[in-house]
Amino acid sequence: DDGRTFLDLIERLSPLIGKVQETRRMEVEQLVAWSERRGRIKVRTQKRIWSQVNHFLDWAVYDGHLEQNPFRTVKFDRKVKAAPYAVPTDAKVRKLLAIRDEMLHRPLLFCLLTGMRAGEAAGLLRSDLVWKGNLGTFIHVRPNALRELKTDAAERLVPMHSALETLLPALPKDGPLFPELNVNRITKRFADLRKALKIERPGLVFHSTRKWFITRCERTGVPEHFTASLIGHKSARSENGITYGIYSAGISDEQKRSIVDQIRLPEGVSPLAPSPTSKISRSGRRSASTTATRRGKRRKTSPRAFRVSATPTTTGRGWRNTCFAGAFRDNIDLGGFGRRGICRRRTPRARGRSTAA
Repeated sequence: DDGRTFLDLIERLSPLIGKVQETRRMEVEQLVAWSERRGRIKVRTQKRIWSQVNHFLDWAVYDGHLEQNPFRTVKFDRKVKAAPYAVPTDAKVRKLLAIRDEMLHRPLLFCLLTGMRAGEAAGLLRSDLVWKGNLGTFIHVRPNALRELKTDAAERLVPMHSALETLLPALPKDGPLFPELNVNRITKRFADLRKALKIERPGLVFHSTRKWFITRCERTGVPEHFTASLIGHKSARSENGITYGIYSAGISDEQKRSIVDQIRLPEGVSPLAPSPTSKISRSGRRSASTTATRRGKRRKTSPRAFRVSATPTTTGRGWRNTCFAGAFRDNIDLGGFGRRGICRRRTPRARGRSTAA
């Protein structure tokens, strides 16, 4: 009875809960009352809440706080509607890459040309790049201190596309390749770019880059289980799933390399480093620095711009780091630097400034 009552309550919750400060310390009954006339969460969200509460109660039983999970016998029987991701067209991929956004350009290319998930790209380390002689560089997608993997099958070796090789000199020489990024920042930034570029298409999210890669594999005639090996899916490669699933070591590195080398970016797209004038604010508008550059005038960049840049200097000997109020408003991890410290690393273009502790 308690489980069924709880299910009935969460069905009446609003999607605004958690986004409004006053809801963060309310109890379930208070949240239901607050949710009246404010919409209802989707069945998928209801199921996620139900699953998380069940996991917590199972832990309480395991730790001796409860004798049994009172919700265990209650079945969540509401049907979850599939919400498929849209596959971006070449025209939309071209549009997203043409702006060469400082924050998203490189991880966007990595995911388009490897089929990686956003979290897998955000957690890449320099040590994950493995040299395999005449086969070139491979990316070892594996668990590390920055992130876990979704499944056991997600651990894999993916050949690095030649277009990505050109980006390596501009990335950190050790540690995380994208130290300022996480899944939340990537997905929100992608939504900002879509808004700024007026790309209106239901289901088009950052994860759609993975579908773009899979679609390219299919259209070049790659067998499905070959693609599954590259993107980290477990695939039954025979009728009973035993012959290949148990006895095969999988496809070779040579086969993987030949597949990835067939993938081509849309015509007219170049994997160049981000342009210093391509800035998009959190509101989806171009920042003041972009407008000023177009007019040939110097104007102070708006402090509301959502931007933490790490652009290599022209000499390649250091990094220029700039940060704005938006970084602190969104709780960006500055890796131990203070508000002013990250802006004052000593670089060839900033000699004479003191280095922050």
